[in-house]
Amino acid sequence: MIKQIENIRDEIQATIKDMKPVKAATTPSPTLNSEPKTEKNKIHEIDPQSQMNPLALVNQLFSPEITVEETPDKPDHRKEFVVTLKINEETYKGTGNSKKKAKVIAAAACLEEKVGHCQYNTVAMAQSWNADDFTPSELGFAKTVANLVQQKYDLVSKDVQDHEQKRKVLSGILIRSCDKTDVSGIDDLQVLVVATGTKCVDGSKLSSNGQALNDSHAEVLARRAFKRFLLEQVKRFHNQESSILIKSETPPFLLKIKPGLSFHLYISTSPCGDARIYNMASPGESAATENKQARGVLRSKIECGEGTIPVSNMNSVQTWDGVLAGERLCTMSCSDKLAMWNIVGLQGAVLTHFMEPVYFDTVIIGGCFSLYHITRALVNRVQSCEGLPDSYAMHKPLILPVSQQGQRIPSKSSGYSINWILGEGSVEVTKTNSGKCVDDSVSRLCKSSLFTKFHEVCEIVASNKPYAGRMYLEIKKDASNYQQAKKSVVDNFKKSGHGNWIGKPIEQDMFGV
Repeated sequence: MIKQIENIRDEIQATIKDMKPVKAATTPSPTLNSEPKTEKNKIHEIDPQSQMNPLALVNQLFSPEITVEETPDKPDHRKEFVVTLKINEETYKGTGNSKKKAKVIAAAACLEEKVGHCQYNTVAMAQSWNADDFTPSELGFAKTVANLVQQKYDLVSKDVQDHEQKRKVLSGILIRSCDKTDVSGIDDLQVLVVATGTKCVDGSKLSSNGQALNDSHAEVLARRAFKRFLLEQVKRFHNQESSILIKSETPPFLLKIKPGLSFHLYISTSPCGDARIYNMASPGESAATENKQARGVLRSKIECGEGTIPVSNMNSVQTWDGVLAGERLCTMSCSDKLAMWNIVGLQGAVLTHFMEPVYFDTVIIGGCFSLYHITRALVNRVQSCEGLPDSYAMHKPLILPVSQQGQRIPSKSSGYSINWILGEGSVEVTKTNSGKCVDDSVSRLCKSSLFTKFHEVCEIVASNKPYAGRMYLEIKKDASNYQQAKKSVVDNFKKSGHGNWIGKPIEQDMFGV
């Protein structure tokens, strides 16, 4: 049967080789014979070189029923649409901040399921993005963000040695204020943190006192730098200084971000892990040999190297003695971490003793951009999380591309990372294999340094000092709402067949100040 289908496909493709693709809005071309075409025949008529929009292809092939729903109770700037394509009894859904974007994502999901097994490169089509899929203001905003991060990096790293400046990935987090009456000292769009890096610590350098950075990928360091920035903002609030925080009016009266402020992540290339698991071949190459079963699964970074591998068959707990004895140290991929942050927030466990969760409004990505695959990896893999505590939600940031940003660099990665934080002076340079600064001092972003900063805040905030003398591990576990939200995500990944979330040995968190 497969051989017969292939023969039919080859015959039809030879016949239609010189025909132009039919646009979705026009009347389909006359059939090549008077017999009605089956779905399989239609699929195999697609020219492998075709670069048609996914929605145009689905309309041409299947003429689906299309329904559009708008998510209720959303402000204008956070509108969300859910599009359902119905083909016979099968349905395919897509979500986006515009109807058109949601339709394209739904169509890409349909093609992935129905056409992906043929010699048609749906992936090559998906990895290139069309400017028509985004509004001019969205693309303009993305370009502005990327330029600001690059300019800030160029400025703060100008005194760093050349071999330490060499980088493959750049990331930054910005704050935007839409409230012109805000007095928190934040400009309309301002860079808060910048970081570079692509590697993780050597397992033999794992620290039992929290003094080594485990993960030196750029977006991970940017988030750690952002946590330090938030700790300073909590401190400033309680010292009655200018801050981006206010007190919530509902119990337990934690701090929260002021209305009108939003946060935006920039990464010069797509995050490692599931967001990159697709064929990056040229449009003319076949995608038939792709391992689509590898898509969606949780993945672990390569120790001291680059790239990721699936964690499906790994235990969910690593042991300290096992790692020191030579077992590979597992660190979850950036795609997996971003998917987690979209639900548990950016602030981490410790900061939830003081404040509500904080989320990205926008994720802007340069090279290797595929809206379909990035949306799958960062948002769609977690379809539902039961029992999320108050203030936690399945957050869906707007995902935007940047033209000609962060193109693939085939050179070897640097063994150094750089981080900069607004208000903290000069940049800090760390060695990725040791997780410490170039002079072997402790990084300001490591667990120990952030925990020390946390205790500085406690001296001001908590008059009875309930956290004094307690281990970092205990403080994290006491953040019950955060831990509940994280467990919900981990359980969802496992239940959905994506694999086990791999945690570090607990011994690395058993330290105090």
